[in-house]
Amino acid sequence: MLIRQWPHGKKSEVHWGSELLQILQEVRGNCKTRNQLGSKHRRPCGRPRVAEEIELLVVCMAEENPTWGYRRIQGALANLGHPIDKLTVRNILRRHHLEPAPQRRQAGMSWAQFLKLHWEVLAATDFFTVEVATWHGLVTYYVLVVMELATRRVQIAGMTPHPTAAFMQQCARQLTDPFDGFLLGKRYLIHDRDTTFTQAFDGLLKNSGVEPLVLPPRSPNLRGCPETNV
Repeated sequence: MLIRQWPHGKKSEVHWGSELLQILQEVRGNCKTRNQLGSKHRRPCGRPRVAEEIELLVVCMAEENPTWGYRRIQGALANLGHPIDKLTVRNILRRHHLEPAPQRRQAGMSWAQFLKLHWEVLAATDFFTVEVATWHGLVTYYVLVVMELATRRVQIAGMTPHPTAAFMQQCARQLTDPFDGFLLGKRYLIHDRDTTFTQAFDGLLKNSGVEPLVLPPRSPNLRGCPETNV
């Protein structure tokens, strides 16, 4: 091509540098145009990737159903109109670091899964302190606050400088009142291992149909909702 386009005549009159640069630019332009036209019909190598919506659906099914294996998830997706191979399900779970069904079943339900499944019937309680100026100086008051996790609605159950067992029992009766108690419709109340939450307090909750969930020791991240909002 360079030979055909090279000009004939007096070589002394040819500007070697400018003519060569012009020819090279034309060649590069032709190659670029040819590649752009061909790229529209070029197909990527390998099998096409699964749609992101289907991949998220596979992960959601595996997390919410620890007993479901590859074939069970494959069948559920086929019922929804997304036929994929069981090996595709396996590869998706591996990419998201999810174990097969036997390992997921042995591990049990995680704390995040428990919260997600029972979000509407969960409440959490904790204490915070305030300094109150009195005639005898500053007095520390302990405030018992209860939070509805689904709505972040908060109620102060009581406030006292001495959170005795009798005080805690009275708070439990008010929270579980059958007419306007804050824990109406709730199944679980999360609290830490503070000795202020006595067995009598938990007993009154159980008698009203509310199961107290005592958190493991040294786990502030599991009860962060009341603390961060207070």
